[in-house]
Amino acid sequence: MLSKIFAATVLALLVMLSMQLLLLLFPIMGSALIVLAIIPLTRHWARKKCYHLWIAFDKFANAMRFHDHRETISSCLGKAIYHGHPPVFNWLIIDKAVSWLLNKVDPDHCKKSIDWTVGRKQGWRMSPYAIL
Repeated sequence: MLSKIFAATVLALLVMLSMQLLLLLFPIMGSALIVLAIIPLTRHWARKKCYHLWIAFDKFANAMRFHDHRETISSCLGKAIYHGHPPVFNWLIIDKAVSWLLNKVDPDHCKKSIDWTVGRKQGWRMSPYAIL
């Protein structure tokens, strides 16, 4: 029994350490890839890696919210705004503000990002008996 508690504690500490390292390394790796994206010889490779790194960080952030680790925040925002799912950032007004910013960069970004194969399904409704 004591060994299970010890193992669980060590695993929890390792997960916390890996989260801290990921949050520390993301800006460093992102900055290096942005510099490589400027150099003509490495431009295509670096842009592809930047995109994959961003999607990985986005899905990691969604997993940290205790949601599906395969879904992006943009997909959750689209589901919350257009299909009545729970707000991503606790208030729908904040979700709409974030969506508005994303729409300025990529028109209809959240609507296009909705992925029904992961996360909550299309017909999902909050139970009337749920404790909020």
